[in-house]
Amino acid sequence: MEKKQLSYLLVLLVGAVACLQLPLCQSQPQSITNCVNDPAKETGCELAISRDLVLNVIEDVAAASDPEDVYAAINARNPRYNFQGFYAFVYDNVGRRVAHNNVSSVGKYQAEANNDIGIPIYPNFFQTYQALAAAGGGTTEYLFTGARGLGLKKGYIAGLPNGFVVGAGYTEVAECLYATYTFCSPVAAYTLGTSFANTLTFEPDPQPLIDAVNKQVFPGVFPGGFYVQVYDANPATGYVCLANGADFAKAGSTPQQSETPDVAAVLTNAFNQGIPQYISYVTNGRVKYSWLQPVEQIVTGRKFFVLSGYLTSQAPLQLPDGSFSVPTCSTSPKTKETGCEYATMRNLVDRVIADVKAASDPRKVYEAINQKDPKYISNGFYPAVLDSNTIGVAFVNTSELGTPFQVEYDDIRYPTSANYVQVVKSLAAVGGGGTYEYINLGAADLGLKKNYVASLPGGYIVFAGYTEVQQCLYNTYTFCTPVVAYTLASNFGRLLHFAPNAQPLIDAVNKQVYPGRTLGGFYIQVYEADPATGYRCLAHGDVFAKAGKPPVESETPEVAAALLAAFAKGKPQYINYALNGANKYTWVEPVRQLVTGKKYFILCGYLTVRPVPAPEKLLSPAEWRAFSNPLAHEQDDVASGSVAAGVHQRNEGHRKFVVDERRIKEASVGATGSSRAQTGTSRSPFVAGSEQPNSNLKRPQSVAGARLLGFND
Repeated sequence: MEKKQLSYLLVLLVGAVACLQLPLCQSQPQSITNCVNDPAKETGCELAISRDLVLNVIEDVAAASDPEDVYAAINARNPRYNFQGFYAFVYDNVGRRVAHNNVSSVGKYQAEANNDIGIPIYPNFFQTYQALAAAGGGTTEYLFTGARGLGLKKGYIAGLPNGFVVGAGYTEVAECLYATYTFCSPVAAYTLGTSFANTLTFEPDPQPLIDAVNKQVFPGVFPGGFYVQVYDANPATGYVCLANGADFAKAGSTPQQSETPDVAAVLTNAFNQGIPQYISYVTNGRVKYSWLQPVEQIVTGRKFFVLSGYLTSQAPLQLPDGSFSVPTCSTSPKTKETGCEYATMRNLVDRVIADVKAASDPRKVYEAINQKDPKYISNGFYPAVLDSNTIGVAFVNTSELGTPFQVEYDDIRYPTSANYVQVVKSLAAVGGGGTYEYINLGAADLGLKKNYVASLPGGYIVFAGYTEVQQCLYNTYTFCTPVVAYTLASNFGRLLHFAPNAQPLIDAVNKQVYPGRTLGGFYIQVYEADPATGYRCLAHGDVFAKAGKPPVESETPEVAAALLAAFAKGKPQYINYALNGANKYTWVEPVRQLVTGKKYFILCGYLTVRPVPAPEKLLSPAEWRAFSNPLAHEQDDVASGSVAAGVHQRNEGHRKFVVDERRIKEASVGATGSSRAQTGTSRSPFVAGSEQPNSNLKRPQSVAGARLLGFND
């Protein structure tokens, strides 16, 4: 055993020394794919590349004697922070850009930089950045201008010392249009409306802003066909329209004079209520949702209503008299979002906030939610309220009341990321409200929900959500896919970090049960963080035969190279490699067990929709052998059927997940007690996406060899 450990150490040492002499081992972008920042449609690589760029900045700032050197390198477009259209950016603690791909905007506040390009930001935009950074990192969405005009980016945001924030993003929606619904549409409408309202609040003279709307120039309109409407908030005059960015002829008229009776009724009713909300109506045969923002000017005291909306892809409901109305919105659309979901979710949260603030005793509102009052619960939409300790006080499923948030999700046996609670609390408290995505359990499988979260008095939190992705699968890419993979790994790492004994968790992976595996085919891999053992695999949730072997004995040379390079680096990161004609991205989570001090690598990945192109140069077999370390071949025969310590055998048997009222229960049907380790076979049949063991592989000779294959950092 000592000889074998020595061999591994020498292999890695010689490889590392050799690697330093090779150009591929220098700082390189962490991808071998043709991943681009501005895809026609997401392919699966984008979030991974963005997050790795952010991690590079965090790592380098922590190691730098002067962080300004890192920021200067970002501004100089150093490849470590800038890759095929992806780039990192940094803001200081008051929202000034200190590093950005657009160096002409460095030194400007976020709002200034956006106004320069005619794209506003909503009032709590930077606070959302700060909230995500304070929570340990998370994703958000924001508008930008690209080759096709207005678009939507998804960015990963994290924290730096001194309250600075770092982020990187990619194009989620390439073209954002008023008349063609994508999720960008409500973001654009809300951003334009709230930004205009915020500006109007502080302007001493409203006329220049009103003129901008009627002249159809920024900030009254912006690309994609989005526009503002401004109404006088005086019921005595019938709520006169002062400006309309699409139809100037309506300016000077009341809704009753310029709109159809149905639209006029909706507008008048909303103005009478006088609260921020989404309203909806049918116009020209299309369902339209508009954000309504009441405004009171600080200097003059005048009051206005500002509206900005978008057309949905909902089909209007035709009534018996031939007229049309807005159909009921469903929290779980059958195929994809139609445009009503975000607005309905937001209105529900705002209704709870308004009622709690107006109530003599907020508990009456919470009790009404628990009793399923139709005012708060409709067609699958419902709010949830947590107290300051994130214990549920109002929820549609009353059996979960009184349960801490994290415990509740652990109990229903689908994972949450390690900082899930922190993100929710921080968005509510620091960010002033915002959206986040999380895994949910649908009728039979995992899906993805989008939630809007906001704060209540006393540190309470309210949120509501809707289904964004119906089914989340390991081998079928949607944005849900990387969320589940990261979340499963993060959740497993959290459990392992605090567990006094790692073996039950390792067994769960090898037995392919939660938390080592979850619905949709997602599974965990656990490796020893010990180069002396060749980073031996302790557990594999898909191919049990790999447990007990280092990557070099169970993977193809390309996959083994990618794993070895990541393990040698020893930091959180995404890695990628070719697998069965597809591109696989895997999150690597280093974990140190708190009680024992033992270190592990936790992995969980997903398949993308685009295959990996061949590396620019692959070594021939002869070159590979010539580069090899002879000691690498002096190895014990590990295919003898023995199982390494720390790897428990598992029972053969069929296991399935049974869904019962949002609870996933493991049901074991039969167990023969036979060992899979001795046969080397997999419980799972070979299908595209399963990583099959390769018993004929020679051990890759070094980390340098791994990087020569192109799987560099």
